[in-house]
Parts: sequence; structure tokens; C-alpha cells
Amino acid sequence: MKKIITMLLALCMMASTVACSSGDNESSSVSDSNSSEAQTSSTTVEKQDVGGLQLPLTDETEELTVWCVYNNNAVPDPNDLKGVQELERRTNVHINWIPVTTSEASEKQGILFSSGDLPDIMYAASFTYPGGLAKGVEDGVIADMDPLIREYMPNYMAILNSNEVARRQATSDEDKLMAAYVMVGTDTTIESEGTWNGLAYRKDLFDPMGLELPETVSEWHDVLLKAKENGMPAPFSPGTNGGSNLSLAYGVTTNATDNYLQLDGDTVVASVLQDGFGQYLEEMRSWFSEGLIDPNFTSGGPMVTRDYSGVENDSTLLYDGWYAFACGNTTYTMGQTTNPDLYFQAITNPVLKPGDQPVQCSQRIIAKDPIYITTACEKPELAAQWLDYWWSDEGTYLSWYGIEGETYELDEEGTPEFTELVTNNPDGLAPSDVLYQYTFNSGSWFGKHDVEQGWKMANIINNSEDNIQLDSTAIFSAPETNLWLTSSLAFTDAEGVELTSLQTAVNTLIEEYMVNYINGNDSTSFDDFRETLSSYGMDRIVEIYQAAYDRYLAR
Repeated sequence: MKKIITMLLALCMMASTVACSSGDNESSSVSDSNSSEAQTSSTTVEKQDVGGLQLPLTDETEELTVWCVYNNNAVPDPNDLKGVQELERRTNVHINWIPVTTSEASEKQGILFSSGDLPDIMYAASFTYPGGLAKGVEDGVIADMDPLIREYMPNYMAILNSNEVARRQATSDEDKLMAAYVMVGTDTTIESEGTWNGLAYRKDLFDPMGLELPETVSEWHDVLLKAKENGMPAPFSPGTNGGSNLSLAYGVTTNATDNYLQLDGDTVVASVLQDGFGQYLEEMRSWFSEGLIDPNFTSGGPMVTRDYSGVENDSTLLYDGWYAFACGNTTYTMGQTTNPDLYFQAITNPVLKPGDQPVQCSQRIIAKDPIYITTACEKPELAAQWLDYWWSDEGTYLSWYGIEGETYELDEEGTPEFTELVTNNPDGLAPSDVLYQYTFNSGSWFGKHDVEQGWKMANIINNSEDNIQLDSTAIFSAPETNLWLTSSLAFTDAEGVELTSLQTAVNTLIEEYMVNYINGNDSTSFDDFRETLSSYGMDRIVEIYQAAYDRYLAR
């Protein structure tokens, strides 16, 4: 036995000597070198607790595969981002990324599911699993995320426990956490970003007219008539279906994305069946006959077509569906227009009578896009922990601001502020170009969607403490009454099948009638139209949505 032990010790010493000498061997492979660096890097990371999550996540470097929607042409491979490299150093998890652009995501997702060759984690943005997350679990594609989230994602759970709306939106009717959702908020809060689009007018064209800013729909009519008399060919640009936020003065939404449904307290109603819908159409028909509406409105305005020729030609005064980020002179500073005096001013929705309270119908989404682990993942607990880091404050700052001490510093209140590397780059790089080299969320949204970072970037770009984009969002968000019916509803299989068969025909009927009635090509009375709409199943659609909304409130 002693001889055997002696021989084994000798062999160990020889192996150790060989291993040491091989470190100087110039023929060592690059992959071996990288693997060695990755494994030894974990020893440089001090053990730390991040909201209940222990870093590094593993002593030995582990690997996961992540499929994600990612749009960063400057850095096509996320592993080349300095922030992602720092993420790997902190977690000791290397990610094999499978990035796809938004334009190709839907097609490539279909191919992926057909092949059965699944990644460990999927973030498909708005391109969710066909049939919904529950169907994905039933099909054996999506892992049961509920126990994983509750046990291994303390930072994400802390968010759900801190915000009732976020919790309800991220939970199924069966009280299951089907996925981890991208959460909207500021640097330090979880909250909706507010109403980010609405009505806006060309202030640079309006002010020289010497008129009072309109409060009512009829006052806007008079202003647009004056603009027409002054040679403006298309004073008002509504939505492609003829709807606009002006309809909210009549108490109804005309937004197709709302499926022409809205809330009256906790009751779901069809806006298109209300008297106000017909009154709005009658007003727009009159405006169109007077030449106050862009005759090509069905083609879409600049926010849809990205064609700013009408803006350049000063042909339109009032726009519907204008985004907060495009207010002020942003279209000029971003190079979309050439007139430095051009200025878009957001307005609160008009009313019918002076003194009336304006209303809005705008989404309040906090839990946005789902991220889930697939059944192909051999280490789902590790995957859940890795995901959880993205919802921590530390992970949020890394993914939106970059690396502390390089691209940002924490101020006295502990919130991140960009350094001069971003704000006044020594190489002359634009702030966004600097962040493209650092932050993953410059090309995607993972974990928390920090809208405050965008506000700070706007200040830097505009070289001003004032933030017209943030101010515009506040104006759009001003009405206290919101008619919006949440989009976080879940339908049973039977309800889903029935809605599919009903809504396509109903929505087509509505939009065709709206357009043709406004432009004078259809003289069918609104009462007759409502009867036809009911025969197409509009009342049944309302019943289904009401049942789903009741379940949502009970979550």
C-alpha cells in the first residue's frame, strides 16, 4: 500500500509539473485561454448580496443560451458590449446570445419552435408564444416559471410585491406567474411611463395667427378654418381610420388598437355603440367637407409614414397621435426636418363645453414583454437567478447606464448620472453612440425599462435642463379620467376562438364605415350602422371582454 501511495504521489507531482509548464506553451489554444480567464475571473468578484440574490451565481463559470430581440447595429454581438462583459464578471455566467432584429423576430421565432432546438431563455419582445404562455407550458416548450420566480427571483418578486398594478398585470387568472415581465419605471420606481402620445399643434405656425389657444372642439374648428383661409391645405391630420383624441370630448375612444372598447367604471362598453361616437363622426364629416382634414388621412401622418414632407411644407396645423419624444423641435435636431423654427406643442384633449373635464383613453402598462425559460434548459434555477439580476437596481443601472465610474456616477441621492464620457465625449462621439458600446438596453429591453434614462438622454441631446418630451408626457397624461381597458386580459380557449371569428369582421366593418362616412362616400345613418354592428356580434364581444375583465380584477 505504501508503494502504491508513493507512486500516486509521484504521478500527481509529474502531472502538476506538466500543467505548470504547459502555461508557457505558445501552442495553447485560444479557447483554453479564454476558458481559463473566465474561470479565474470569478475569484476577483467579491461575494455580495443584491436584493437577496447572491453573486457570483456560481463558483465555476456556467453557460446559458439566450434568444432575444436585439437592435444594435454598432455592436451586433452582445458579448462585445462592455456592460455585458461586466455582467458576466459579476454573475460568472457566460451567455451564448442568439440575437434577432425586430423585423425578423416573428419569422425566426416560428422557425425556432418548429425546429425544436430551443435556447435556455427567450425574450421575444411583443412576439409571444403562439396561443399564449399557458399554451407554451401545455405544449412542453415553456418551463413552469411560477416556482422558479417565487424561489429564485427575489428582486423580481420585490417589484411585484411593491406595485399592485404590476402584480396583477404579471399574474394569470389562476394566480400563476407564467413569465418574468419587463417592468416599466424610473431609476428608483416602478410605474407607468404615462400617456406618451396625443394631440399636438405647430406652435410656430399658430402663434403668428394671434389667436387664443382653443379649449373646445368647436374652437379648434374655428382655428383650423382660419388656417385654411391662410392657405394651409390640410389643417388637421387624424388617424388612418378617421379617429382621433378629439372623440374623447364626446366620451368615446375611436382608437382601433382599443378594439373600440372602453371602461365605464368597472363596466366594459363598446365605444362604437355610444351616441358620442356618431356625434364625433358627424363633426368630422362636416370638417372634411370644409377641407379641414387632410384628404389623404388614410395613408397616415408623419408618425406612421415617417414622411415629413407635409411638415416641411407647413400644410398641417393640428396632428393626432403625435409622440412626446417628437415634440418641441426634436424633428429638426434629429435631422428629420430642416426648419430650425419648427415646434410641436402637446395639448390636453379638448372638451365640448368650457369648464368640462377632459378625459383620456391611454394605456397604463407596467408589465410589458414576457421573458421565459424553456424546457430545454438543464439549469433552470441558475437561469432564473441570472434573469433576476436584471431587475435589481444594480442590474438596471448596468443595462441602462453602463459601468459605474466610466459612463455614470451615483449622485448624493444614489441615482445614476452620466459622466462626461457620455455627455462630452473626448472623441466627439454622440451620447447614444457611447452607450451603444456599453449598454445592452441600447438595443433591447431586458429586466426593467428605465424611462428616466431616456429623459436624461433627451436633456443631453438638447443641451438643456428643460425636457420638452417629459413636459409633453405630463400634458398628455393630465386628464384624471382614463377610459382605457387594460390589455392584460386573459381569455379562455373558447373565448379566444370566438373573439377571433368575431373581431376581424367587426373591426373591418367599423373602419370602413368610419372612413367612408367621414369622406362622404357612405350616407348610412349611425343608428342603422349600430344595428348592423350588433348583428355582427359586437354585443357578444363586450360580454367576453367583461368576463375577462372581471377575472382580471379578481387576480
